[in-house]
Amino acid sequence: NRYQFGKAEVVFDVELDEIDALVDQFEVLTNEGNYTEAHTVVEEANARLIQLNDKIRILPVLYQACKTDIPEKLDELISAIKEMKESGHRIHHFGFEKEIHKYHEQLILMVELLDQGVIDGVQETIDEVEERIQEIYDKLEQEALAKKYTEKEIFVMHRNLEEIEKDLQKTKEEIKVLQESYHFEEEDQESQLTLDNLLKQLKVHADKIQEEL
Repeated sequence: NRYQFGKAEVVFDVELDEIDALVDQFEVLTNEGNYTEAHTVVEEANARLIQLNDKIRILPVLYQACKTDIPEKLDELISAIKEMKESGHRIHHFGFEKEIHKYHEQLILMVELLDQGVIDGVQETIDEVEERIQEIYDKLEQEALAKKYTEKEIFVMHRNLEEIEKDLQKTKEEIKVLQESYHFEEEDQESQLTLDNLLKQLKVHADKIQEEL
């Protein structure tokens, strides 16, 4: 399974050779009766073997994540962002592409560390990137829902304004007929003018909202 370790397999081979040398040294010292020194040597060999075993167990998982899994997730995220932009979502101001490029560079550095047999800090970086990927997806979902909600409400707004305008026009026509037979107070006429002006203001606001959209 050497392919799972990338270039670190050479580092691990060297470490194993050095541990073998310690074991040979232990046997020589034991044969010579230097038990105290032999004990120190075998303790060092044991500690290094435990550490190497941990690296051999963990490194393939980290290497797979940094080399393949996380970069693929970042590429999928870039594709999702591109699709949203093409469908009219205004998300360029978030700067997600630049941030994702930075994470690609971080992962390259992590692979370089792993090739040297270093695992310290790599899992933390993986966790950080995966967490941020999920945060960006959540933000994209919020933007998609916001766009859908806005487009729906814009339609409702225009429909309501049209209905109000029709109702108001119908009322004005009815008033015109009634004025031929009945006297209308000045206050009632002012109310009608107020409604006309309010409708005009609402239509101006609606046009501005549509333009901004």
